[in-house]
Amino acid sequence: MNINSGKLAWLGGIFFWSIFMGVTAISIGFGALYPPLNYVSKSFVCPNGQLDYVQTVSNPLPGTTYTQAGYFCTDAASSVKTALAIFPMSLYSGAIYGFLLFLVVCFFWYMNSRWGSIPIIGNVIQNNGGLIVGVVVVGVVLLITVWSLAPVVKDMFTPPSMPGEPSSSQTGSQVSAQVPAESNAMVTPELSFGGQGTGPGLFNDVRGLGVNSSTGAIFAADYEDGRVQAFDPTGKFLTQWLVGTKDKGAIITGMTADSSGNVFIATGGKILRYDATGKLKGTLTAGHDYINHVALAPDGNLVVMADQETLLRMSTSGKVLSTIQKAFTANGGDTELDAYVAEDSAGDIYALGTFNNAIFKFSPQGKFIKRFGAEGDGPGQLRAAECIAIDSQGRVYVGDIAGIQVYDADGNYQSMIKVTGAARYIVFDGQDHMYVTTSQNQVLKMSVP
Repeated sequence: MNINSGKLAWLGGIFFWSIFMGVTAISIGFGALYPPLNYVSKSFVCPNGQLDYVQTVSNPLPGTTYTQAGYFCTDAASSVKTALAIFPMSLYSGAIYGFLLFLVVCFFWYMNSRWGSIPIIGNVIQNNGGLIVGVVVVGVVLLITVWSLAPVVKDMFTPPSMPGEPSSSQTGSQVSAQVPAESNAMVTPELSFGGQGTGPGLFNDVRGLGVNSSTGAIFAADYEDGRVQAFDPTGKFLTQWLVGTKDKGAIITGMTADSSGNVFIATGGKILRYDATGKLKGTLTAGHDYINHVALAPDGNLVVMADQETLLRMSTSGKVLSTIQKAFTANGGDTELDAYVAEDSAGDIYALGTFNNAIFKFSPQGKFIKRFGAEGDGPGQLRAAECIAIDSQGRVYVGDIAGIQVYDADGNYQSMIKVTGAARYIVFDGQDHMYVTTSQNQVLKMSVP
């Protein structure tokens, strides 16, 4: 086959067309549907760590969905997780796919010139050229996709751990796969249980969490199907009950438990009070349309976020003790749709605004004290935060897409606790054990010094 200047120009045009298609159609287009396609760029964007695609979906109000997603590189040495810009990844991975596409086109062109003169083969090529190119291109893309998805497929067929049983990476009660020990000097992993599924001890979308500090019983709830499960302190399944109806489980937006055996479930504009067996004992209302979150205060009362930015302190019988109106917008913040709340032993109240990417601190009398946190990926900065809790020493724990960030009571950043997936809910018992639900449908228990 002779190559003249005309063919060189044609090859050049095909080369740039292939790169363009690799970046736009394959990396950006198909990559949006199948994010692991862009893992081929790991050697360029994350050469010394683990490349992950993390997607966090929140439903601040029924019928609304707020999604944040992105690629993150976790450094192998420091375990620092850094958000990666999508454009450089698309350029690298798109160039790789584009070059492969170019090779496929060149191969087909060569085969056409080499074998096209043979009548039978020539007729097949001429009559089915587009189909052949399409099959070859799809075959190459599928081959690379299978290679990229191999780790994901492996995880899909790994049996989830049952309640009380160690996971595949668990030794005794240490859970190194869920809580990387090398990056979490301040916590000691003790327990991990759960997994994806509908059976006892498994979850569809676990978020709500509560712990009875007296008995150690653990309560966890799926977000949308209304299923609440109870476990003993070792993670052994005890019982379950349904909030809502069998045909339509309630959306559970908040949950907590106290040492008297009560389990409080926030759904719609009310808080339901159950005993530890799932028997409904009462309903708490405060004249609000929507309860975003409910948490147990150190004094045994409840602290509640209602209608996106109204803070309430309530007794466990439903009496409103105090109210803070417009917690965000009256203090320099933006309007919220998704907000969470916690209270420390001094009575100070902390309101986490997901859209503000910040924590607003108030005195026991409701006076605004300060705001800390900001949008970003650096230490102390937040992205897609969706849970908050406070330990007995007044340290503030905020879960976002990178892990669990720890601040002191004045809002100074202290450290980061890594978990597998994203932290969805955090609670503490009376012994400074931290319990976390994650986007991997796991419940974790860690001791905090």
